[in-house]
Amino acid sequence: MISLRKVSKVLSSGGQPLTVLHPVQLDIQRGEFAAVMGPSGSGKSTLLGLIAGLDSPSSGEIQVNGQAITGMNEDQLARFRSDTIGFVFQSFQLIPSLTALENVQVPLEIRGETGAAKRAKELLSQVGLEARSHHYPVQLSGGEQQRVAVARAFACRPLVLLADEPTGNLDSATGALIIKLLQQLHEEEGTTLVLVTHDPEIAAAAKRVIKLRDGRVVEDAPSNGKPSTGKSATGKDSLKTTVKKTTVKKTAVQKSAKKETVKKPASKPAAKKASQTISRKSAAKKPSAKKPTAKKASTSKTTRSKA
Repeated sequence: MISLRKVSKVLSSGGQPLTVLHPVQLDIQRGEFAAVMGPSGSGKSTLLGLIAGLDSPSSGEIQVNGQAITGMNEDQLARFRSDTIGFVFQSFQLIPSLTALENVQVPLEIRGETGAAKRAKELLSQVGLEARSHHYPVQLSGGEQQRVAVARAFACRPLVLLADEPTGNLDSATGALIIKLLQQLHEEEGTTLVLVTHDPEIAAAAKRVIKLRDGRVVEDAPSNGKPSTGKSATGKDSLKTTVKKTTVKKTAVQKSAKKETVKKPASKPAAKKASQTISRKSAAKKPSAKKPTAKKASTSKTTRSKA
């Protein structure tokens, strides 16, 4: 389905060549779900852009669905992407002046397909946004916007879906939902799914994990369904674990707060008692302070009398 033969990408940086992607040999089969992992700057997004025909390689050959895209001109690449590729971006890339429904319809209308509105409504229903179909992107949350983007990516039933950090701008719970939607639509539509991520929990949902480092493929193996953190592949169990851990932490904090609350009433009377004791001592000292004055006054009077 996807075949890369000695594909590399070299850029110019300060007049010097910078190799972003070293020669790669890679095959991804039809209907496969592969995750591409690696730290920032490892070449993940570059690889995805090359497969999509959004960028051209410095060397090597790329074939997608039997088509050698490295020899295509811009018009041919545009047709290739329209017919074969669906793309989910990290930053959603929705058209702000169009509603959710209209955003999903765009690729269908560009292709001149009939029933675009019906297909768009079905997809929005599948991602749980049927009631929000007439809302503009600014009226949707980040998770809702990404769900619209997923629906749009599947609109033309692409043979290949490429997702570049689709959960990067989302919280963990919403991210898990997006991955679940991608998996569901991938299975229902029989789409080849290639997903870029740096998150081992998300990568564990794939059937295969390809790891990049410094522009080189350092590992390519079937996924064991277990992220390196020990959490589940789907993210469902990991969310439960996170909730459980959070609950335990909260309980510990609550217990600690409870202990402090119990101690505080005991300390208040002690403080009050100490304050009262100091007041009594002060009060006891005040009369004794006046006595020498009275005695002195009496002595003075006696002296004057003798005189």
